Amino acid sequence: MGLPSSFETKHGSVRYYLEALISRPSALKIDHKTRTEFRVNGILDLNKEPETGYIAEIEKVKHLGYFCLSNGSIGFNLQVPKTGFIPGEPVPISLQIFNNSQRAATKVKIEFVQVCRTLKS
Repeated sequence: MGLPSSFETKHGSVRYYLEALISRPSALKIDHKTRTEFRVNGILDLNKEPETGYIAEIEKVKHLGYFCLSNGSIGFNLQVPKTGFIPGEPVPISLQIFNNSQRAATKVKIEFVQVCRTLKS
C-alpha cells in the first residue's frame, strides 16, 4: 500500500480518517454523515536502511579551572550500537565517565531526543 504510519508529535501528525455519507434524496429526509479515525502501521525494515545500522558515539571533555590554572578534566564517552530503533525496542548504551579532577561528580543525567525525518526513497 505504501502509506506512512500514523504519527503524532507536538510539531505535526499523520492521521487517517474514513468518512461515510448516506445521502437521502427526499427533501424531508436528513443526510447522515459519520467520520472515524483509524491507525496505519506501515512496515519499515531497518535492515534495508544502511544509515540506521551505524554505531553512534559522542565524547565530551570539559577542562576545569580558570585561564592557565588547570583543575583537571571531566568527561564521558557514550555509544549506542545503531541509530535506528523500532518502538518498544530496548536501546542498549555504553557509557564511560571519567573524572580527572579534584571535584566530586554528584549527578549524571542522560537525555534521549527523538529526531524524526523522512528517509529518502
